[in-house]
Amino acid sequence: MQKPSIVVLLLIAFFLNCKTKTNKKITIQDNRRIEGYVNDKLLYDGVVRYYDAQTDQLLQESTFADGKLNGETRTYDLIGQITSEQMYESDKLNGWSSLFDSSGKIIYKNYYYYGLKVGAVQFFKSGVPADYYFYTFDNQLLLHLDYDSLHGKKINEIQPNLFYFQLRSYDLKESLSELPEESECFLYTLNPPQFDFKYSLISTDSSFNDQKIIKKIENETPFRVFTLPRTERGRLIALKLDIYDSINETSGHFFKKIR
Repeated sequence: MQKPSIVVLLLIAFFLNCKTKTNKKITIQDNRRIEGYVNDKLLYDGVVRYYDAQTDQLLQESTFADGKLNGETRTYDLIGQITSEQMYESDKLNGWSSLFDSSGKIIYKNYYYYGLKVGAVQFFKSGVPADYYFYTFDNQLLLHLDYDSLHGKKINEIQPNLFYFQLRSYDLKESLSELPEESECFLYTLNPPQFDFKYSLISTDSSFNDQKIIKKIENETPFRVFTLPRTERGRLIALKLDIYDSINETSGHFFKKIR
């Protein structure tokens, strides 16, 4: 069989490149020059930059995918200092959203889940945490920390309840001889600045002396959903929260029985 010539291979590569290549688009809108690449549907794809049309100062840069905001968006003032930072997915705020003062220090931060505000709302003074609030999806306040009042206090003295979860059961039985229902746990995962909250799901005896970690629960997002294992005879399923408080240099361990 005859091998394809170098010329043929180059032509194939050229046509494939032409098929996938995007074109740069430059427009002027509201005294801003917008530069970015568009795909074959003439929709923005990749990083799009917005400049002041007169000074050429970068004002905003956003990441798009097929014409929708998808990734990080940053805005800047007229001297190039960052003013805000948001994360998007499919045109909806999804992730952390932050605001900065004129010196570039953070003043505000909150979390979105596909356009819904949930979890932490944080205020800062001179870049240092000042107030921390944590809200549920239905806007219920679960925790408020005033950082000026935390010295010499334990967090469980300020907020006795540190576990916020809901259980949902679903029956897997098709006959009485099969295994019983399983449960799914929805857990809000708090993690205020200058604290280290580490959640885990454990199997334990009734006195919490014999503990076995079933699963470590990540808390990068405000909530987690996970399936609970079946309970062994004589054992409990519980949540464990290890907290390190860097303000007072103390630590604590807290437990909440699930079943």
